[in-house]
Amino acid sequence: MKGLLLVGGYSSRMKQDKGFLEWQGRPLFMHGMEQLRRVCDEDVFVSIREEQADVMSAWLKGNTENIIKDRPPFVNMGPASGILTAQSQHPSSTWFILACDFPLCKEEAFEQIKSAFRPNLPFVSFVHSDGNPEPLFGIWSAQALYELQENALKYKKTGPCYTLKQLIKTKRADPEQCLISLKQEKWLFNTNTVEQWQEAEREVTAL
Repeated sequence: MKGLLLVGGYSSRMKQDKGFLEWQGRPLFMHGMEQLRRVCDEDVFVSIREEQADVMSAWLKGNTENIIKDRPPFVNMGPASGILTAQSQHPSSTWFILACDFPLCKEEAFEQIKSAFRPNLPFVSFVHSDGNPEPLFGIWSAQALYELQENALKYKKTGPCYTLKQLIKTKRADPEQCLISLKQEKWLFNTNTVEQWQEAEREVTAL
């Protein structure tokens, strides 16, 4: 299983790249990559936009072999850009996919997802309190990624959550096996704004 950390978002509400914000003394993306390396038995990659390449290369000290840059026809698709570009380079792989902006996620959360996954399952992800799957913190099979690609290119449905919900709706995914309840809600606390980032920092300081 490979790992993919998504850092290529535009961070429009944060007004600066979230992946490069300092978190506990280092860029946030390094926290995510470290977590993925603990649970993935193959390479961990970081997904970025072309214009982020110089900054990311500097942080990785020129070790660019595990950087995946968004490529046509998968540009301007939101998170699907990075996911599908990675899938196109490794089409038979299973991926643990993680957005970079879950700073409160713990090792236990990754182990919970990994332990629930089986090779016959199309995906495993956490489920939110509203019943929706969290597509950017979970394991995607090659089958599920092919479905995402078809939805994005053929039907212009680029949202990863849409694909996971369709797999459940069409009974190709069993929600009892594929959707995992959170042990702690804060694991999926998403930092899209400065205020949310400050809240996450207060949460860590209080521990």
